[in-house]
Amino acid sequence: MDVVMPAPLTGPQAPRLTPGSHLVEGARDLVARHHASVVDGRCQRCDEAYPCAMAEHATQVCLAAGLDPDTIAPSSAHELAA
Repeated sequence: MDVVMPAPLTGPQAPRLTPGSHLVEGARDLVARHHASVVDGRCQRCDEAYPCAMAEHATQVCLAAGLDPDTIAPSSAHELAA
């Protein structure tokens, strides 16, 4: 059996996703919706310890598209209810 090495998540060998793809747009939306509360540091969307699993996975997708997740503005309270 051949040994298969996974692609690195960062660097020149890392796969790149298209920033305008539906996958990346969805990840950007999740990063915006799942952010930490200033008061207790928990996710304001799902109330898990931040960073929650949703935010972690969405961040990885954004990074694979060459986007900086830290520059994505949090959604407003009105958008969170949607």
